[in-house]
Amino acid sequence: FHPDFVMKVLTEEGITDVTIEEWIARLPAEGTAPSHTVDHEIPDVSVSGVAATARVEILFDGRHVFTDYMSLYKFGDDWRIVAKIFNREN
Repeated sequence: FHPDFVMKVLTEEGITDVTIEEWIARLPAEGTAPSHTVDHEIPDVSVSGVAATARVEILFDGRHVFTDYMSLYKFGDDWRIVAKIFNREN
């Protein structure tokens, strides 16, 4: 992740920006045992020069729960995630 990463969250009030620090604070504490098995699939990646997008499907206990859309930039030889939007699946 790039230090300037931002997650865009759509709410009924509009779009809210969540920084990397705020996002990490929402995650379970390090060392906490997850209540379910978490897995992911990356079915789509598109690259154009130094820009890319990736669709990431997040699964809890084999059930598709989130679809994340990651935006990436290439910095030197490294790719960094700079932004994310997502959908919570039904």
